[in-house]
Amino acid sequence: FVGLVEAYNSSILLIADIFGLNLTESDFAHARPNPSLSEVCNSLNVRKHRSNKMACLRSMEVNRFDAELYEHTHRSFCRNLEDRGLRSHPKVIAEVTRGKLCGDLDFSDPEAYCSHISPQKDLDRIETDQIRCKNKGSNH
Repeated sequence: FVGLVEAYNSSILLIADIFGLNLTESDFAHARPNPSLSEVCNSLNVRKHRSNKMACLRSMEVNRFDAELYEHTHRSFCRNLEDRGLRSHPKVIAEVTRGKLCGDLDFSDPEAYCSHISPQKDLDRIETDQIRCKNKGSNH
């Protein structure tokens, strides 16, 4: 069995299918759709770093073996979902789409991976959140 943290719900579905487990809704992770402003501000530095293409490329260079292992593991995970007929489950579709999993993106290709992590909408959101967090600090 191979599961992925970023595809937690899909991993839970897969392990349940493999071992014949019955699941309830409480077995799944529930992402908060609207994090508090404090949570947004606390995550800002990490999100800015993750959206920096040059930092990403340097990290990929240093961690190239990890990236190759992840690509291999992620493909195995995707094959298992497909083989067990779970790719059409709504929770799987949501995670696969959000994480760009099981598709054309090669997670071991630095240029492809680092281009995918910084779409303009994410950069715009970081900029908006920076303004919100700055304004939050000035309201004290």
